[in-house]
Amino acid sequence: MPIPILPAELDTVNDKQRCLYFVQWVCRVLNDLITQGNDGTEYTELFVQDLVPTLRAAWNEFNQNMPSFADQIGVAFRNMTGPEAQGHGLVGAQLVAKIRVVNYWLNMFNAAQLSLSVDCHESA
Repeated sequence: MPIPILPAELDTVNDKQRCLYFVQWVCRVLNDLITQGNDGTEYTELFVQDLVPTLRAAWNEFNQNMPSFADQIGVAFRNMTGPEAQGHGLVGAQLVAKIRVVNYWLNMFNAAQLSLSVDCHESA
């Protein structure tokens, strides 16, 4: 199951919306990776197996605070000045670069996963 990349439409929204969406997307992807995908796909092979129970426990703890985390992020972005956002790389070319790097590596990962699944089916 490929990991969804960030949509190209993200380039058309303002930086604050883009950054908020990016944070929400990261949380959704981490949830799928650490717990399991919506379709039941397990991604635990991406992690050191001895750490999977610890990661799941930590993620469950994080999810208990997720609504307040999302609210805190929204408030922080609304109150952040332009220079602060720039200093943290959360606007402009720096933010676009971060998103494009993530998409690049996700595309590479998804292509590798597809290649592995095709190779496995061909040899079976």
